[in-house]
Amino acid sequence: MNQTKTDLHSQNDSIRSGSALSLAGKRQYLIFVGIAFANVLLHLFLDSIAADIRWLYPFSDIRFNLVEIPARYQPWYLNFILHWTFAAEMAICVAAVWAWGSEKV
Repeated sequence: MNQTKTDLHSQNDSIRSGSALSLAGKRQYLIFVGIAFANVLLHLFLDSIAADIRWLYPFSDIRFNLVEIPARYQPWYLNFILHWTFAAEMAICVAAVWAWGSEKV
């Protein structure tokens, strides 16, 4: 089984990228690796609300999620759009746009 959304995979990528930057003498760019890793973890955490994330993969196939979205509508994506978790995700996006727009330059 191909599992692409794993914490272990993103940790491995961050360690390899950070090591390559350090060996190349580009330590000033390590902050970007840290920001990217933090964003990956935030993405996985938010996906854990309504999607199955295998946080312990490859050591365990246990799937973690807080809310099960029932399959009621066709096409399949309407199940997500019409669920309350989608409104929560849109609220996060609206708050981000508002914070970005209210930033004084």
